[in-house]
Formats: sequence, structure tokens, C-alpha cells
Amino acid sequence: FLSLFGARSTFQETLLRVSDAGLFERPIVITNEAYRFMVLEQLAEIGREADVLREPMRRDSGPAIAAGAAFAQSRDSEAIVLALAA
Repeated sequence: FLSLFGARSTFQETLLRVSDAGLFERPIVITNEAYRFMVLEQLAEIGREADVLREPMRRDSGPAIAAGAAFAQSRDSEAIVLALAA
């Protein structure tokens, strides 16, 4: 959540890359409980909304990506998932 290359954080820059509503659905952000409010704050700073899910367990990225994919499929059975690390 640091601003390394300008005014926005790498998280914010990543979300802005997928903000074209013609190409992408509402983002799904998976984070642990400790960062949930920081995620919401950074979303508000750039005027974006996302579905924010808590990590199912503190492990590797696999369980988090699987949870996000399951959530995406619940919204759209033909969803295509793009996993981006910020």
C-alpha cells in the first residue's frame, strides 16, 4: 500500500488498470483482516469500489485466488478471472 512511483500506491495503480467498465466487472479484492480498512480507504481515495473479501486462511496466494474465483463465478457463471498482485 506504499506510494513507490508517484502519488498513488501500487494497489491503487493496479485497480486503475482494471477500471474500464467496458472490459472489466467490479474488482474483487482479497485481503486479510488487518488490511481491510486500509483497502477501503485506498479505494475511496481513487473513487473506486470493489468487493472486498477476507482471505480464507493466511497461506500462499492459492486459497485467496480460489476464493476470489468462486466469488466471481457466483456473480457470473462464465466469469474470466484475472489475478493481479499489487
